[in-house]
Order: sequence, then structure tokens, then C-alpha cells
Amino acid sequence: MKKTVKNVFSTMLAVVLIVALCAVPALAAFAYTPINGGTFTIYKDLVMPSTANVPSGSFTFTIATGTAVAGSAGQAPISAGIGTPTITSSVSFSPSDTTVAGVPGDSTETGSKYVRKPITVDFSGVTFDEPGIFRYVITEGGSIAGVTNDENPTRYLDVYVVDDESTNSLVIAKYALYTVENGTPTTKPDGYVNTYSTFDLTISKTVTGNQGSRDKYFKFHVEISGLPEGTVLDIDRSNCDATVASTTATLAAYIGEDNPGSLIANASGVAAGDFYLASSQSFEIIGIPAGADCEVTETPEDYLATYTVDSGSVQTGDSVSVDDIDATTVVAFTNRRSGTVPTGVALSIIPGLLVTQAAMGAMASVVALRKKDAE
Repeated sequence: MKKTVKNVFSTMLAVVLIVALCAVPALAAFAYTPINGGTFTIYKDLVMPSTANVPSGSFTFTIATGTAVAGSAGQAPISAGIGTPTITSSVSFSPSDTTVAGVPGDSTETGSKYVRKPITVDFSGVTFDEPGIFRYVITEGGSIAGVTNDENPTRYLDVYVVDDESTNSLVIAKYALYTVENGTPTTKPDGYVNTYSTFDLTISKTVTGNQGSRDKYFKFHVEISGLPEGTVLDIDRSNCDATVASTTATLAAYIGEDNPGSLIANASGVAAGDFYLASSQSFEIIGIPAGADCEVTETPEDYLATYTVDSGSVQTGDSVSVDDIDATTVVAFTNRRSGTVPTGVALSIIPGLLVTQAAMGAMASVVALRKKDAE
């Protein structure tokens, strides 16, 4: 009986111990508090000649998750990006934009200027719950006439999420942008750089011939096509009159007309205007985008019109097309008008002059004799 009671007591004690042990909570596994990303700004730079106006147009940007890259000795792996970050969807340029002298990173560069626009990448809606390197891909799209896009339209953006060992919490340590998928610090840009190439076009006038009126104004019509709508082309009028002066030989309809100070491309991408030049005058159209086409037509009236393009041969005609402009160009128009002087005119005039001179001489002799007789 005693043995039975003892066994019962031992059994009850074991049960109590088991229950007590089960009541002690197990140590919880460590877990990070998730964090959201922040914002990161990259830039879109458009570089152009200092004399050009900023072109009109837009570029687009998208962001997507990248591809995972396996790690190596001492190098952590790169994970494909998570979540759905957002990015500035488009960046627009216009002639009213403020420019900065030089080129990005070098304000001393002469002959150039650029416009810088921010592009915001927003990770505030993306939650990271582990340390790691997370890769995203940014792609640029769009084009503007005369603009050469960045040679690397794709950028790789890595987000570095680390364990702050002092607080055992997650932090965003860095955003790094690369031009190649496995980038190194030497290939880290701060955005995209596009180049706007422009050229100038000069139209000049010369009048020749013994019947040519060098003070006469001739009309020129200029059309430049293939431009972004709103493109502004400045006109250098330093070697011509801003307004047509009144001269006897100039058509009445031209007198008082103005030479425009600029041309603006319409919705069809054409910038057009009428100009007026007298002999030895010229005007220059500045900042024509590379690849644009230009047609110049003169109204020569009763003059023979010829022209040259740069150092080319003389061509007969009053209209010239300069296609796919890719260099500064000079189109020189020459108008000639001559008249044939009839032969013998000079001979018939000279005897008359001699007779007149002889008569005047005889009269002078008579007057002298009369004066002598009177004395």
C-alpha cells in the first residue's frame, strides 16, 4: 500500500513538472521590422550649342524589376527588385527652359550649354524586410529631331538595404545607378545625357551687271521642315536691314516690310518666313536641328538668278533645296541684269561736242576783238 501511494505521488510530481516546463514560453526567433524605401533623384541633361534655343519635346521613363545575380566569394548576391516603385513618367523641354553654361560637370566648357531636369524614383511604397541588394531597371524612351539620345538608354539601379548592427534594424544605405548590368563605381552616372546638334544657314545676295540696281531689295521665301513643333530659330540680321527701305528700283509692295527676327515651327514642323535683301546683304538662321530640310526661293523679277551652295559650282535658278542639314551652310544668290550699249553712240556724241566747243571758241574771239576795238 505504501509503495502504491509513493508511486502515485511520483507520477503526480512528474506531471506537474511537465506542465510547468510547458508553461515557460520558448525564446522567439529574431525578426526585422520591415521598412519602406525613400526617393532617389536622377537627372536628364540636354546639351546643345550655346547659340541654339532649347528644342521642344519629351522623353519618357519606366522602371521594372531587374534580374538576380549570383554572389561570389566576398560579394553578396544581387536580388531581383521587389514591389512596385514609381518613376517620373516623362520630362519635357521647351525654348523657355533655363540653361546652364558649359556641359554637365564642367561649367568652363565654352560654346555649349545645357538644361537639367530631375527624374524622381519613388520607393516609398516598397517594403523591404531583409538585408540585401535589390536591382531595378530604368529605361528611357522618346526622341526629338536633332537630338542624339544617350548611348545607354537602359540604367541599372541597385538599392542597398543593410542591417544597422548598432540597432539591429534595417536601413537604406545607398542607391547606386549603373550604365551596365554588372556596374562598377567607374560606370556610375547620375542620369542621362542627350546631345542636341544644330547648324546655321546663311543666305546672301549680290547684284551684278551694268543695269543691275544694287539698292534694289529682292524677296526670299524660306521654309525649314522636319522640326519639332514650337522650335524657335533666331535670325542674325546684323548684315541686312531690319526693314525694307524705300528705293526707286524696289517694288512698292516690299517697302516697309520687316525681316523677321525669328522663325517658329508650326504644328506640321515647318518654320517659314519672307526676307528681303539688297546687294551685299545677308541674314543667318541660327540653331537649325541636324537633319532638317530647307528650301529657299527667290523672286528675281527680270534678273538672271544663279546660286552656289558653299564652295559648289554655280547653278542657274531661283530656288534651292538644302536637304538633311548636317553642317553650317552658305547659300549665295547672284542676280545679274545687263544691257547692250549700241555701237557708234560715243562717236556721234563727240563731233557734236567738238562743234559746240568750236562755236564757243569763235564767240570768245569775237568778244575779245570787240573789246580791243573799243579800247
